Amino acid sequence: MKNSMTLDAGLQAMGEATAARLKLTPEQQVLLANHVDAEGDETKAAMVLGGTVDMPFSIPIVGGEGALTTEKKVTAWVSISGYFQVAAPPEGTWSIQVTDTARSGRLVLAAQGIQCGQQVPFTYKTGITCQLSFTVQWSQADDTTLQGQVHTRY
Repeated sequence: MKNSMTLDAGLQAMGEATAARLKLTPEQQVLLANHVDAEGDETKAAMVLGGTVDMPFSIPIVGGEGALTTEKKVTAWVSISGYFQVAAPPEGTWSIQVTDTARSGRLVLAAQGIQCGQQVPFTYKTGITCQLSFTVQWSQADDTTLQGQVHTRY
């Protein structure tokens, strides 16, 4: 399965695929989401689901800096890998840090000197929920819109 969707929709799709694989009812998904503190190594699901999602994004940049945070989604410990890619603007370079605020700011990706079109690989295992926070800095202290995509395999 390969789709193109927003970051929020992409996280939702990964969570739904994981829930389907685990054969969780909607009620069980809610119970699981409401008991995030019950997470333990013995309860984590390790699986390969075989899907891909392309998640385009736009981040307003003011004075060379910008940020974006996704909605919190149930992802049920899905393992993801893929890459982050800048599509525009073509000028300058970028520094990016992506953290998972649902897991106390755990680092997902950090890179500097990213050029337009460059693919920056990452791997990450979510918790029961995932909420990504992007912080970016442009090499130019100017205003623009960073456009790019996160391509994931799960």
